[in-house]
Amino acid sequence: MLLLPLTCGSRIWQSRTGVVLLLVTLALVVRLGLLTGLCLVTGQTEFADDFRYYRFFMDHPLGLITGEGLQEIPEAVIYSPLVPLQVWFPGGWLRLWTGEFVAQRFSMMLYEVAALGITVWTMTLICGPNKWGTKHWIGAILLVLVPGSIAASTLWGQEDSISALWTSFALVALIRGRPSLSALFGGIGLYTHKLFALLLSLGIWSSCVGARWKIVLTTGAVTASFTTFLLLRWNLTGVSPASYEYNAIYNSPSPWALIERLTGPFGFQRLQYVVLGCTLLILGLVARRLLYKPVTPDAAVVAVHTTFFVTFLGVQPEHHQWCMPFMVYFAWRCWLRNDWLSFLLAWSYSAWAYGYKIAYGLQARASASEDGKIVFRQWTGGLSDFLPELQLVFHVMVLLIGIFLIWRSIHSSLTQVQE
Repeated sequence: MLLLPLTCGSRIWQSRTGVVLLLVTLALVVRLGLLTGLCLVTGQTEFADDFRYYRFFMDHPLGLITGEGLQEIPEAVIYSPLVPLQVWFPGGWLRLWTGEFVAQRFSMMLYEVAALGITVWTMTLICGPNKWGTKHWIGAILLVLVPGSIAASTLWGQEDSISALWTSFALVALIRGRPSLSALFGGIGLYTHKLFALLLSLGIWSSCVGARWKIVLTTGAVTASFTTFLLLRWNLTGVSPASYEYNAIYNSPSPWALIERLTGPFGFQRLQYVVLGCTLLILGLVARRLLYKPVTPDAAVVAVHTTFFVTFLGVQPEHHQWCMPFMVYFAWRCWLRNDWLSFLLAWSYSAWAYGYKIAYGLQARASASEDGKIVFRQWTGGLSDFLPELQLVFHVMVLLIGIFLIWRSIHSSLTQVQE
């Protein structure tokens, strides 16, 4: 009955603006309701370990450019230089009225929902709203309620939600037939969210036959400018680029962690170059497959990112935000052609990864946000006794879903974007 007005005639719901406004409003209402419940359950007691970094970013929005205040938390140098400025706006202002707990989550929610709105707009380009029926509305509603995306923004308030907005710009450029401009947003990601934003450029390059040299030149130019920035910052402020360090091996559902779990300590932490080499090799094989049998760019981006997520060590569920607009767009295409399996894989992938994160995080161990975790341990009660077993189940499921998603995406429909 609730869908009846949408499918039977109101003109506004047959326009792109109306569809975007409705779905964005729904997304906001659900997230605000969740945030309200979270505040009531936790009493705004922080349970996310990264809150120390976000507090620093709000206090020093230019800290990773000028080096100001970096002595307080020197490990923050691993973040991209414009991350603090984006966390500060609007989080730094909001905390004056709401406190840090709500401000960080609400601001990340705004970034994520803005990205969703742009993604929904691109979805309407495939199938105009005037042709939408009940099936279309159900699929669209599910896609603005992707569990992993909500968890990243509203539950944990992680800055990776910022990357979803930049990636949505890349999606629009790609849909408009401008793959080199789309790759530019991947390169800009070096400044705005993560060093691994170049995975986006790799996915676009591998699927856009007519624009590969432009994509290489664009990405190369941005990478060179970023390297120059790092050297200038080092010379002027003494802030040196940090080498990437893996998270604790059990902190992410990687195949390396599963091997160590089943066989005992193996010391993968000391085999960083082996892990990196294996990841690059498998990425290269996937990219080679896409070169010779290209799929749609959204499927290629999903394939490249998922390959990285499955093979690398230290990937967290919030990192799925790097390609979430492409994942949603890919899932929408699957929904429209009744490819229910691919839709389910894309929609649930980050949710299973968060299941792993929760099962891992709730186990008793030293943590900067231990007080908040205690609240959830008390809330879950006897379930805490089964957390190691649940973690193993989620671990296996994340790897299996990731592998199947790679397979489905590289066998997606053959369409190229030319420029």
